[in-house]
Amino acid sequence: MATPKNGSNARSKRLTAEKVRQMFANMDESDDLESSGSEYNVGNDDEDSDSGSATSRPSTSSASSDRSRQGAAQPEPGPSGERPAKRARTNDEDGWKEVKTGLDLETGNNFRFLPKNGREPGISPDLDLDPMDSPSPLRCLKALLTDALFDYIIQSINDFAAVQVTKNTPARRRSRYASWIDITKQEFLKFLAVLTNMGIDKRAAVQDYFSTQPSQYAPWYHQMFDRERFEVIYHTMLHVDEPDATGKNKIEPFENRLIESYNEAFTPYENVSIDEMIIGWKGRWKYKQYNASKPHKYHIKSFGLVDSATGYVLNLLTYYGAETSYDPDLDDSHGSNSVKIMDTLLKPIGSGYHIFADRWYTTMNLLEYLISKKQYFTGTFQANRVGFPEEIRSKQLQLNYMEHKFWLSEDLRKMCVAWRDKKANKPVYVTSTKGETETVTIKGKEKPAVIHSYNFSMNGCDRADQMVGYYGLHTRKSKKWWKKIFYWMLEITCSNSYIL
Repeated sequence: MATPKNGSNARSKRLTAEKVRQMFANMDESDDLESSGSEYNVGNDDEDSDSGSATSRPSTSSASSDRSRQGAAQPEPGPSGERPAKRARTNDEDGWKEVKTGLDLETGNNFRFLPKNGREPGISPDLDLDPMDSPSPLRCLKALLTDALFDYIIQSINDFAAVQVTKNTPARRRSRYASWIDITKQEFLKFLAVLTNMGIDKRAAVQDYFSTQPSQYAPWYHQMFDRERFEVIYHTMLHVDEPDATGKNKIEPFENRLIESYNEAFTPYENVSIDEMIIGWKGRWKYKQYNASKPHKYHIKSFGLVDSATGYVLNLLTYYGAETSYDPDLDDSHGSNSVKIMDTLLKPIGSGYHIFADRWYTTMNLLEYLISKKQYFTGTFQANRVGFPEEIRSKQLQLNYMEHKFWLSEDLRKMCVAWRDKKANKPVYVTSTKGETETVTIKGKEKPAVIHSYNFSMNGCDRADQMVGYYGLHTRKSKKWWKKIFYWMLEITCSNSYIL
């Protein structure tokens, strides 16, 4: 006999579920009865023992349960038998003391300003410039893009092209590899000239620069290059390292060589700033970053060390995740990424510099590390950072508009200031190892001197990004991430040569 498909099966399942629920309900009721019965029986045993013979002993289970209940009811040690309440730490216990308004104090650090190699700040006297001629950006560009660097790039392009031609032999009739000839230094200089002009004269595609249409025709591009020859260098053969280089080795050796020429040409002044410098990139790359608050949401992240007075870029560190090239000599005990970044970027400069950075980097560990390296530091910090004044960390600080407060550490080597600007929703917090409890008046507005110093010197990286952003060479689309960095480095080189 065939079983029904819907009726009895569904009904039996519902009954089974009801039976299961009833079973659990019965189990709960039986547990309650057993527990209440046991208590009742224990009580009867006690009554029987009291009313009957005096020699009868109470049950062991009742005695143990009484002892357990008594043990659980014992209060923890305290003045009143209750758990003592936590007492909030004061600033004095936390290693900080508030400085009253009107007292002129300063941090006790005294580091001598010693640029690396004993050179004076500014343009290096060893820079290869003709003293008889007035310096120009082009002459300074040649001083940064040295002959040794040109030879290195040209050799890398020709070696890579030789490998590609061998792989594609025999080549097809219209193949780019069929008519390849090695690039020369003169031709590469023309290639750089065309790239630079492409950043000024923006067009939709590379082919448009060599168009013969009357509305787009520009004879200069045709005089510099044949279109096919330029495209084979631009799209296919451009390479700046070993032919078989992979990952960060495709661009990092070139980047390091260029940074060396930056530091040989210029010695920074006392104030320098460290901040992110991003390169817009939407292609596929495992180290691509996303931050909706940045001008380019998808980007390649790098960290820059920039002279605050001029905007001259001194050092760069591109982010490659766990493969980022931090300083190998740094002790792992320091741990934090901010210490690793600072230590790596500060290698080209000496001691006694005043470093400015934002709250992403600022930690107490970083302050102690920079003091040990005889470097000053000023930067904003987040209110919940460990080691800073308890009044700030507890978020109990209330300031009126244009009001400020100062704190000094017990060793007098660190200072914190909280200041609320006009129309600001909450205060800003700044710490410094080179600061004074003084105020300055700027445009009729009184503010702490540390705040003014930070605002004045922190804009080095922003100024460098502004200079690079005027020309859009590195904004042109590319499928290769390292080419984005290559074109970006060329624009930074042009900006540095202009500053020189």
